[in-house]
Amino acid sequence: METLRIAAVSYLNTFPFVLGIKTSGELDDIELDLAIPRICAERIRAGQADLALVPVGAIPEIDGAKIVTDYCIGAEGDVKTVLLLSHVPLEEIKTIHLDYDSRSSIALARILARDYWKINPSWEPLPPDKAARPDGIESLVAIGDKTFYLTPHFPYIYDLSGEWYKHTGLPFVFAAWITRKELTGSIYRKIQ
Repeated sequence: METLRIAAVSYLNTFPFVLGIKTSGELDDIELDLAIPRICAERIRAGQADLALVPVGAIPEIDGAKIVTDYCIGAEGDVKTVLLLSHVPLEEIKTIHLDYDSRSSIALARILARDYWKINPSWEPLPPDKAARPDGIESLVAIGDKTFYLTPHFPYIYDLSGEWYKHTGLPFVFAAWITRKELTGSIYRKIQ
């Protein structure tokens, strides 16, 4: 049997997926790669993974991407790990720095700024790992486990998933399982 190469997000909110993959007994012949969301997208784009949990913001840029299951990273309301952190209130924000880890959250922040908060800040990308040390940064989109230790340092915290739900009344999907190849019937059934 061919080894199934799976790239999954390395954050705590993916733990149920990872535990299921490792312990279900359904997917015995696998190679599991845990990485930040952006790297999961790069792995499947480069053909280094057969199945990956990919930020929805990256899916349109992956040739032949197919969503393979309804299981996803999504929410209705606050998630506490996809945040706009700021030292000033929304209406005073001049610059929002962007976490390198995920493009979906950045796209979500831009949509909320334009359509819901009605602000027009400048957007500045941060290099990898700078989001974990945001000294001198007015406002920051941060995602993942690092938000747990960042939140005490910012007086204004806006949960992007919660803000989306307030704005639209709809859930938000951050990441979905995709493939670029035809999975065999038995593997396809096991991941459903």
